[in-house]
Amino acid sequence: MSIANTSQSKKLMTLIPAVLFAVASWPNNVQAATAPSCVSLVQSKRVISRAPDRIVATATNSCSGTQRFRMIWAFAADGSCRSIPAGGAFTEERRIGFSPAPYVSELRKC
Repeated sequence: MSIANTSQSKKLMTLIPAVLFAVASWPNNVQAATAPSCVSLVQSKRVISRAPDRIVATATNSCSGTQRFRMIWAFAADGSCRSIPAGGAFTEERRIGFSPAPYVSELRKC
């Protein structure tokens, strides 16, 4: 968009305060819930010859019932929501490309 187009500039300038207000007015107590402590996470690096190495993350459900959560990855795409029965586990992995290497920063309920 060029600055010379004042019609578009005016529309953008009226939109920005509305977006800022919407973000600022979000309730402070609303947070994404994390998976309970009975769900454990183990991460490791898998070295692959002649291919990019990978970070492997395994979540294990030691709770008494089924848990529904997803892996939130730093520096990579987040995982999809999974239902894991009691005693079950699932694994996700991400390719190590450039630094910093990806890792699971959170197990989030969904």
